[in-house]
Amino acid sequence: MLPELAPDRRLILSVAPERLFVPHSRVILGRLGYAIVMENDWRQEPILAARTPELVVVGSRGWPALEAERGLRHLPRILIQEGREAPPEGAPLVGVVRGPAGLHELFRLFQQALEATPRGSVRVPTALPAQVRAGGEQWPAQLCSLSERGCLLQIESDCPVALGLELELRFELPEGSPVMTLAESVYHAQAATGVVFAETPPSARRAIARFVESQLAA
Repeated sequence: MLPELAPDRRLILSVAPERLFVPHSRVILGRLGYAIVMENDWRQEPILAARTPELVVVGSRGWPALEAERGLRHLPRILIQEGREAPPEGAPLVGVVRGPAGLHELFRLFQQALEATPRGSVRVPTALPAQVRAGGEQWPAQLCSLSERGCLLQIESDCPVALGLELELRFELPEGSPVMTLAESVYHAQAATGVVFAETPPSARRAIARFVESQLAA
């Protein structure tokens, strides 16, 4: 199935085989603005061939063919490793990930390579209740949005939470996974506070990543 190529979507050419992508990751990334087109489709479909890719995803075994393609040599690349092989020296490389590559690691690299103000992780809107504790005080809150690395909170406090404040944050994902993490308040957006997670347990980070992915796939 070919991805939708709206004018505001970035065209990314993949000369890596389908098996090097986590299932559904290409579809979700397309919804986020990154249309990953497989090499055969790009060459055979006139509507795709008329557009020049902005980035190339390549598997280790596809590197020699890419070097031989004059029109693609200059494009920045992301390498999906199948083993422990290293890319050729001097290649225009954005980053390297282990295959199969998933949504979150590819999103971070796409943002880094293509966006003027890159975001580190995918964020989804939520309405999850939470509890915030800082300096001996505790407040109820609601998560307005959530990503693997942070969230936007509406905190029921009489005074705005100071920036740079270390918080203890607790909330529960719909699947029943409790999340307890330290966080730091880093910005205010109207009545909400943006926080960045710190010292999040690996199990909680994985649960958040699964939740974000499930919301995007819905």
